Order: sequence, then C-alpha cells, then structure tokens
Amino acid sequence: MPFRCARGGFRRGIPVVGVALWSGVAIAADTDVVYRPIVLSGQPVPGQPASVVFNSFDVTNNSFSWDTGPAMNANGDLAFRAEFREGFMLAGTGIIARLGSTIQTVARDQVVAPGTGVGYWSFLPPILNENGHLAFKARLLSGPFVTDYGIWTTTSGALALGAREGDPAPGTGADYGDLDPQVYSLYLNNNAHIAFDAALAGTGVTATNDHAIFSDNFGSIALLAREGEQIPGRPAGVVHADDGAFIEFGFNDPGDVVFVTRLSGPGITSTVSDSAIFHAGTAAESLLLQASEPLPGVLAPGVSRIIFSDVRIDTAGQAIFLASFREPPSNIVRVGVFAGSFTAGLRLLAADGEPAPGTGTTYATQGAFSNLAMSDTGRIAFEARLANGDRAIFTDLSGSLTMLVRTGQHPPGTPAGSAFNFFQRATLNNQGRIALPAAVTIPGSPAANGVWMTDAGGALHQIIRAGDTIDIDPDPATTDARVVADFAFRSTPASSGLSDSNEIAIGVRFRDPDTTGFLATAVLVASLATPCIADVDDGTGSGTPDAAVTIDDLLYYLTIFATGDIAADVDNGTGTATQDGAVTIDDLLYYIQRFQAGC
Repeated sequence: MPFRCARGGFRRGIPVVGVALWSGVAIAADTDVVYRPIVLSGQPVPGQPASVVFNSFDVTNNSFSWDTGPAMNANGDLAFRAEFREGFMLAGTGIIARLGSTIQTVARDQVVAPGTGVGYWSFLPPILNENGHLAFKARLLSGPFVTDYGIWTTTSGALALGAREGDPAPGTGADYGDLDPQVYSLYLNNNAHIAFDAALAGTGVTATNDHAIFSDNFGSIALLAREGEQIPGRPAGVVHADDGAFIEFGFNDPGDVVFVTRLSGPGITSTVSDSAIFHAGTAAESLLLQASEPLPGVLAPGVSRIIFSDVRIDTAGQAIFLASFREPPSNIVRVGVFAGSFTAGLRLLAADGEPAPGTGTTYATQGAFSNLAMSDTGRIAFEARLANGDRAIFTDLSGSLTMLVRTGQHPPGTPAGSAFNFFQRATLNNQGRIALPAAVTIPGSPAANGVWMTDAGGALHQIIRAGDTIDIDPDPATTDARVVADFAFRSTPASSGLSDSNEIAIGVRFRDPDTTGFLATAVLVASLATPCIADVDDGTGSGTPDAAVTIDDLLYYLTIFATGDIAADVDNGTGTATQDGAVTIDDLLYYIQRFQAGC
C-alpha cells in the first residue's frame, strides 16, 4: 500500500486543508503525502551477484545540493546513482534505472565502458528524458593514476559512448579536452538528442580557441560553435572571445541551442557590445541579440556594458535570461529578467530597484536575481533578493508575475514559529507545479532542509523535511516510524526530480530516532494525496475528519458555510477543489457534489 506522511501523529486519514493567505498566495496548513518506496538499501542489485546489495542512493550527510538525487519522468521512470555493498564492505557504484516496472543496472564501476576498452571509475547523476532514455558523464580508469571523463547515452537503444576526453572532436581538427561536470554542461532532450560543451586539446589549440559546443541533433555529434571562430554575418575578425564564450546555454526538444558568449574583434568594445546570445542546433549559427542593441524596458541611449547570462529556452522557442547594464545618470549596475521571443519580441519581467509584486517593497538595487527556471511550456520562476534583505520566489503560473513565497514566512507542515530562511533552485513541470528545496529555522531545533511543492491551486505543501517522520510499514494496522536524516532532490536545468505526473522522486537516508546512527536509505516517490473534501467532521462538531463520509459531515459543513467560516472554502467555481479565499455558493455546490460522490 502507499505510505503516508506522519506529522503530529501518524495520520492515515486525509484532513481538510486549512488555508492562510500571504500576499494573495494560498499557503496550505498541512496535507498528507503519499510515499511509494522504489528501492531500499539491503535489496539485491539487479544483474549483480546475489551477495551485492544496495547501500545508499546519492544522499550525503547534511547535504543541500540541487544537482543530485533521482531524475523522474511522467511515466514513472527513474534514473539515479547508487552505492553498493557486499557484506560489510563497499562494492562500488553504478547507474540504476527503473523503466516501467523493471529496475536495471545500466552501468557500474570496474566494468568495461562501451566504446573504450577500460573500466568505469565513478559516475555523475544521470539525466532522464520522457521516453526513458538516459545520458550521463562518468570517469574512466584509463591507467595507473590516470582518469578521464566521457559521455554515454542509451538513445540508440543500447548504452553507447558519445564523447570522451582525448578522442577527436568533430569539426575542430582537435581532440576533446576536459569534460569535467563542474565546468561543462550536458543536456538530453525528449527527441533523444544531446548537447554539451567541452574543452579542446591537441594540435592548434590555444587559450583563444579551446572551448566549443556540440550536439547530435543532425544524427551524429557535430560542432555548433567554438571560441575564436568567426561570427557569421559580422565583419571579418569578429569572433567568440576566449574569456567568456559559452558561459551559459539552453537546449529544447526541437534541438535549438541558445548560448551566451562574449565577442572580440573590430568594432567590439568591452563597454558596449561584447556580450551576445546566439542560436544554433537546428540551423546555422546565428546571432540573436547583441549588447549594443536596445532591450525592452531599458533606456538604450547611454546604456553600457550589457552582459547576458542564465539563458533558458522552451519547446516553442520562448526564452528567459538575465541582462546586467549601467544606465545613466547613476551608472549603477542593474540586472533585469527578460523573457519572450527573440524574433517576435522580448519583455522586461523584473529589474533591480523596481516594485516586487506582492511584497510591499522593491527588488534589491543591485544583482537581485538568480536561479532562473523555465518549463517546456514556457512557464517561469526565479529567485530575487528584496530591498529589505528577504529572498523570494516569483512565478508567472497564474498568468502574471506573482510572489510564491519569501523568507521569514511560515513553512507549511512545520511547527509554529518556524520560518523559511534560504531557497535553492526551484523547478517547474509542464502541469503548472513548482517544487522548491528550502532551508527552514525551527524553534528549539537545528535548521533543517526540505522540499515543498504546489498543488493545483498554487498552494505550497511540505513534501519532506530533515527531522520529519514518515511511516514505512505497509501494514495499515501498525506503524514503523522512520526519521528522515538527509535527502537528495534534483532541480537542475537539465533534469529534475519533479515529473509531469506531479510526483517527486527523492533519495532519503533514515536515522535511528534514539541514536545518531543511520538505519537505511531509500529512493521514494512522493505525491500529494487527493483530499477527501466531504470528510470534515467525526460527529463531535470539532471539524475532525474520521476517514468516513456520513450525515455528520454534511451537517457540520452546512453549519460552517452558514457562518462564512473560511474552512468552508473548498472551490472557486471551477470544480477543481481550488480555494479562492472566499466562501460563496460555488463552495456549497461543490461540497454537495463531493458528498454525494462519497468523498
């Protein structure tokens, strides 16, 4: 059976969600979360000797990173990195996938890596697309004390090498140099194509031409752009500069690559025109936007030193990016968030010093924005620093830019007096949900990390939190409480633990509630339970659900509806159980409908 979250007692029933309002954004007081264990430490590793079992799943002590943890797609497929053991001894690491209902070992260390003749040494977290294809970087043990990185994919139906340090780099006359994942990116789209950037090495390579972007969008890996390369359509000698080429890029399903670069050459000055955004991948390389060109919402005359960064692109070619600039007369460096189409028009979403919607204050005056995120359907989210020092997450999921949450606000599912104090990179799916890793302060307890997710109405719910307790006993008559010590949740631009089925994949490590020892680790899939709207009272008139729908529920609801109690707010007229902060006839009609349906 599914496992349910246990907060404030081990509840298996589903409570009616109380709602508070914060600047127009609904914040759910609490809800049940359903957990599905996928794999647990101690279970056998598929395709390995029976004595080899799982030991852990990419969870480190007190971690708060956004680039580890399982990746998940809408079909429920998962891909993650795992550590193995045999008896009491560690027995290596590997890449694990659950495709459909089958868990399989895709690759493991000390096994010969396809296309190389040598064994894997270590792995980076895998990327997963909606069709169950994987891509990942791994380090090879090429000789005594000699390691190098490579890229592998399953897009051809079998695990195959895509690129390796030291192998020829197509279109360059040189070899692949460094593929270090701390510096160079890898993307996999839903049409089974990859894009990546890499250092170059070998004949003719200097500091002015040693970085390039590649993609296999045309069937095989090909060069898209390179440092020192002539810019198409620009005067001779205008090239991608060597001190800032390809610092950011995005990749979408049609195969478009947009990237940020710096220019150098005749007519290019560092105060006006040396930053640019380019397009490649589905057509010849082309310049989309140069720093000397006007930007919407920014006064072009006198503007200097525009620098682009953090570019993202959706399936339709809509983009979001940051641009910094000096605008007279103050010449203070400001940053703006821009979105839209490079061909049909861009718009300024937010800028340093401008009013921040829903906050009662402004964005900070310098460098306010970070952690841009964009779904394949063009919905956006970003983090901003406010003039009063708070941090906040903004999104356009409601149709206009609104604040989702800010530091200092009470985190749903936590004790009174708790507050958000730090956010990591938010991630969005194509169904309009946001997952947000965050750190919280809790009175009388150490600071804790957690993940929160929005429901269909935009309200935040706690999914998991370090120090939280969940019940992993499949028997509904008994409880096996496990304390969450640490967890890993993925929220990178290339891959995420939030799926389009509105589920979240998490790697979790449990600890003994009576000691500091660790008991087990697991890969869990978590989702918000569908609330039983009709179950509102147990006959005591206290508003306590009892996992049953009876005449007591109807009588209690009619009472709170008649008094205008906000607890009677169950629908906004859409029939989707979305609260709107008001009690109207829509709520009564929807409640009666759910009561007649038995939930």
